[in-house]
Parts: sequence; C-alpha cells; structure tokens
Amino acid sequence: MIPDGILATTQSTEFINMHKKKKTQLFKVMTHLKIEVFQHIEIEFLSKYLTIMKKILDVLDLLQGEKNIGMGYLLPALSVLEDKLIALKGHGNMAHCQPL
Repeated sequence: MIPDGILATTQSTEFINMHKKKKTQLFKVMTHLKIEVFQHIEIEFLSKYLTIMKKILDVLDLLQGEKNIGMGYLLPALSVLEDKLIALKGHGNMAHCQPL
C-alpha cells in the first residue's frame, strides 16, 4: 500500500511531466472540461515544489523500509536530505518565501 502523500506527489509529478510534453493536448482537455488552464508561473511553481518534495519522499521511503532499517539510518538519511536541499537552494533557481 502506498501512503496517500507519496501517491499524490507521484501522480502530480506525472501530471507535470505530461503537461511539459503535451501542452496542446492538456489545453484541449482542460478547455473541453471548462477548467481554467494552468498559467506558466503555476507550472513552474509546481515543478519546483515537486523537485523538493521528491527529495523528501525518497528519504521517507528509505526510512519506512521493511528490511534492513534501524535507528542507525535516521541521522545519516536526514543529513543527506539536508545536503541535497542546501544544494538545491545554492543553485539559485529555487525561490523561497520568508516567514509570515
């Protein structure tokens, strides 16, 4: 059984990839269903969000493993996740919001 958060993010990733490859088909479907078509900035936001969430979900998937998992995996996995997120932030193409 796949947790709802992971399943939703996987489906969202597939949707974004489909949107990038087949913009005209998606546009036709959304127009036919009378759904507001995504703007470029919305697709960009979702792509960046999914890039970050993919890193987090990979670590969660590792930590939820049924075999060969123990407390010795927690800190190294979190450390690797932190390094990956810092690397994403360092590329300069990820914008972040200030606290409210």
